[in-house]
Amino acid sequence: MTKESIDLFKSLIHTTKTAVRTIFARCGMGRLSEMTGPQFGLMMNLHDKGPLSPSELCENMFVTRPNITGMISRLKKLGLVERRRLTSDRRCLKIGLTQLGHEKIEAILPVWKKAANECLSKFSADDRHSLTHLLNKLREAINTQTKTS
Repeated sequence: MTKESIDLFKSLIHTTKTAVRTIFARCGMGRLSEMTGPQFGLMMNLHDKGPLSPSELCENMFVTRPNITGMISRLKKLGLVERRRLTSDRRCLKIGLTQLGHEKIEAILPVWKKAANECLSKFSADDRHSLTHLLNKLREAINTQTKTS
């Protein structure tokens, strides 16, 4: 990997973390939701994709199994997620939002979307389209690299 590639990845990681933290803070998510940023991310994954296994959550969120297990446990204590065993295979575990979890996300989404839109308001529609295209292209390249490794 070249120095330029390493610098680009560092910049992507830093920018992404900063953007998420800024949006989270700007809309008062910690106070409003009683959740951390990663916990909100986990709940958004479940909201968008439906029940997922802990492994799928790890893959989607780029975190380790112990991190996901801890987040799930804390969210379960808050009554926001539940663990479900598949009736067809009791070994398989899926994590899903509870009714309270769905209600919490639905209440938070408008605030989150408004804050995210404000952060992106300096970008033209063409800029947002180009950025989305480039990030999707990067994701595809990473996925292709991962499958061939």
